[in-house]
Amino acid sequence: MNEEIIEETGKPKKRFRWGLFFSVLIILAVIAASGVIFIYLPYTESMAEYDAALDAETRAEISFEKAAEQVSEANEELEASIDLINRVIGLGGAPLDPETLDAAKAAVETAESALVPVPTLSDVIGQTGDFTPSIRDIKGIIAETALLNKYTELLGNAASALGTPDYSEMTELLEQAQKALEDSIDLRVKITDPTAQSVISALKSVSGITSAEAATEDNDPFAMLGTEDGYTSCIFFESNLVPAELPEEEAAEEPDENAEGEDAPAEEEAAEPEASAPKALTTEAGGAIEVYETAELAQSRDEALTKIANADFHTVYGSMVIRLSPKLGAASQQELLEAIEAALLN
Repeated sequence: MNEEIIEETGKPKKRFRWGLFFSVLIILAVIAASGVIFIYLPYTESMAEYDAALDAETRAEISFEKAAEQVSEANEELEASIDLINRVIGLGGAPLDPETLDAAKAAVETAESALVPVPTLSDVIGQTGDFTPSIRDIKGIIAETALLNKYTELLGNAASALGTPDYSEMTELLEQAQKALEDSIDLRVKITDPTAQSVISALKSVSGITSAEAATEDNDPFAMLGTEDGYTSCIFFESNLVPAELPEEEAAEEPDENAEGEDAPAEEEAAEPEASAPKALTTEAGGAIEVYETAELAQSRDEALTKIANADFHTVYGSMVIRLSPKLGAASQQELLEAIEAALLN
């Protein structure tokens, strides 16, 4: 018998074994090739697309964050200007012109409404739903790639829509409102309990005022100097706008007929001069300025003067009561009042 033929043991021939071996190899090769074609290559391509999408998403995030940072920086600059004017408003200093305070508050509201909201990555992620990568199979890779592409598109649109806001007009509005308010507060300070000397200097600079003098405790006609709720100083002034009074005619001295021929009486010895009395101060020659510590005290004094019959003209200016001679006509009073108020602010 041929040696390749196995005896009656039921065992296959050698030739049959080799054929089976090669068949198995072919089947394995086919399976491997199928795996490469239908599994590995699609997986590799999907992963490449996923990596590209992930890279694009990363770049989009960087661009978005830069755009958001520019908006944030611009907002910080505008908010700094808002903080400055709010600080002036918060100090509580009363402006001379109340409208400057109203304008400052309105400017703050306008600037705050102009601030551009700064979106975050989480805001954009919220538009894509659940953004949790889960790469377990090809389907998962494809789904996450699509989600990344959508997220990248949203980031790009958001970044393009942001831009850098131009707050130059808002900043200028705030600066102008703040300056106007500060200037008005400074002016108010000038007319709140000023010194007697500063008031005198201001009055002497007014055309038509010829002299100004501060009252003392000895010659204060209203006896309010230094008293509780009284004025800290009172300055009287004279003005050539007040009509001059004609002097009274001196009566002619008639000779005494009965005394004719008689010896003239001996001259009396000159009496010792009396001590000169303090100069009498009055508002009739021009007016007066009463200076109080607060505007409230000045207002109370003005109200009290209103109740006095035949009182002179008076008005409150800061913490002062300006009084003008009743001998001045209405036009002259207004002219002199405006000149005095202007001088007190310089």
